[in-house]
Amino acid sequence: TRDRMALAVASIPGIAVDLQPYFCLNKYAGDLLLREDGSFYEKRGPVIRSDYGAAISLTFTLKPNESKTVPVAVVLDFPEQDYIDGTTFERKYVRNFPDPESRTLDMVKVALENYPQWWNRTVAIQERIFDLISSTSSYQDDREGAFRLTRLMLNELHFPLSNACVWVDDEQGERARFLECFDYAYIDPSDVDWYSMVLLMLFPDVEKELCQAFIDSIQAEDPTPRWYHYHASFVEARMHFEENPEEYEDVSLTQIRDEFKTKGSVAHDVGAMPKGHPLRNVSDYAWYNNNYWVDLYPKLMMRVLRNVKFTGDTGFLRSNWETLKFGLESLLKLDFDNDGIPEGHPDDVKNTFDNLVLFGADAYDATQFLGGCQALIKMAQMLGEKEDEEHIRKVYEKAWSSFEQLWREDQNRKGEKLEYYVTCFDPETGNTNTDVWTNQLDALWYLTAIGEAPSIPEDRVKKILKTIYRTNRAFMGWAMCKTKDGEAVESEQGQDVYTTSNYVLAQLLDHYGMVEESKEVYKHMDRVVFDCANTLTTPDNLRAELEIEAGETEAGPHYIVAAYPRPGAVWTHLVLNHIRDLQDGNRTRTIGPEDLMPFFPWLMGGPDGDK
Repeated sequence: TRDRMALAVASIPGIAVDLQPYFCLNKYAGDLLLREDGSFYEKRGPVIRSDYGAAISLTFTLKPNESKTVPVAVVLDFPEQDYIDGTTFERKYVRNFPDPESRTLDMVKVALENYPQWWNRTVAIQERIFDLISSTSSYQDDREGAFRLTRLMLNELHFPLSNACVWVDDEQGERARFLECFDYAYIDPSDVDWYSMVLLMLFPDVEKELCQAFIDSIQAEDPTPRWYHYHASFVEARMHFEENPEEYEDVSLTQIRDEFKTKGSVAHDVGAMPKGHPLRNVSDYAWYNNNYWVDLYPKLMMRVLRNVKFTGDTGFLRSNWETLKFGLESLLKLDFDNDGIPEGHPDDVKNTFDNLVLFGADAYDATQFLGGCQALIKMAQMLGEKEDEEHIRKVYEKAWSSFEQLWREDQNRKGEKLEYYVTCFDPETGNTNTDVWTNQLDALWYLTAIGEAPSIPEDRVKKILKTIYRTNRAFMGWAMCKTKDGEAVESEQGQDVYTTSNYVLAQLLDHYGMVEESKEVYKHMDRVVFDCANTLTTPDNLRAELEIEAGETEAGPHYIVAAYPRPGAVWTHLVLNHIRDLQDGNRTRTIGPEDLMPFFPWLMGGPDGDK
């Protein structure tokens, strides 16, 4: 095999080193037995078909109050990645270590020689983040709160390591892909990645290539029929469909048997690990038919604008402009009632919350659409496309006029005033779902964090935030939805606490001056991550209250899916602070690329970086 592992220490005077190259995993107590001088008592050779570890013993003497630092390097030299479809890729690092005979040792040397610089840069970045937080008016007198927020941010850097499923650098350039999570093995779902700036912050070229893949998906088309939802998941459902066609004559087949990919839609993902290698750029999600989801395109528009503003790459925007416009016209075809807001098929799941059935116009998707239009208007201005700008602005204004029908000023059972956008409103029937949706300001949060002016007036945003904070609180955090009286909604998914939704809420509360409320939300998420065994495996969502499951004797916390990329949204707190500083300094609400481009390189730079 070409695969090798190495465990190594630097040669340091006064430290004796002994090796145990093979210890049996089921006999390690004996195999790791030491003599008085610290050497291994007995060395064993390898035995075929046995599981082994390797160990190093270090022996040294310390005087009172003396300390020694002994760097240890662990190298995993696995040069090729194999996939279920037989495809093999050479990992990126091999280009830097081309000699297969010496590669493992060469990597060891690089680690041992450079770890002091790596350590210093790591500490510098951590201190910079803490200093940025603690220098704000919200945290300048709250050292504990600044530490809490800092460690929540640092925790989300696990994602590029824990969820990486390929990273290559070949004739097609540098490409990398990341799992949605281990429970749902989809690759880089566009609805999920939208929330996090981590890839843009750390690996902007990887983010750019991924963004291009989703733009390209708009023009992709595959009329091949495929199964959806229960019929994709259960063979019994497929058998029933084929053996009982008469039962499906008057039934919509959109969520049963439909095209693989319709032209004009944005792909949900770029593949699924159980289906083949991760660079296929084919959307494999089939729990629902996402060809008709209405949040994917607007999110992509905001993502493109974000990337262009933080990188300054207007050439990327120019080369894709015609495709982006085509995507808008395709999405508008899902505006069946002609109110200006694409509502999708009635009674269908139509966005990232894929077990939540909605009707009419809803607060989440309507604000996403408005945000997407706002991003398109700005991009048309950047390109000097006045005719396109005027057209998109008319689309935006029509949608905004209809969106206002969702606004409510009400009160709950306790007589407390509620001011917010209701979850759903159907203008044709008048049907209304008055639940309070925590995510109704997500698009506003996103655009604010890239230096765009909020479309909803400040006083109204504050009213919405107060309503959400008061109404949707649960034991584990703030639930996605609650009734206007603060009770659990019917949908299990709607009942859940989403870590990312809480981060967005906390950041908006802080941004709009509700600092203590913001800190309370962060305290809940700190407990979720660090007190409930979720460190480095942040869950996407969890049950709102403590529950007893089978085999348990007392109620406890329960997450739904772990190691999720979406909570990387916590990093946006820093960006919002930076935006506010720029707005105060420039005396303008809108911030341009020239002010945004230096931020991430400085944030992730070495000890001597200047802002």
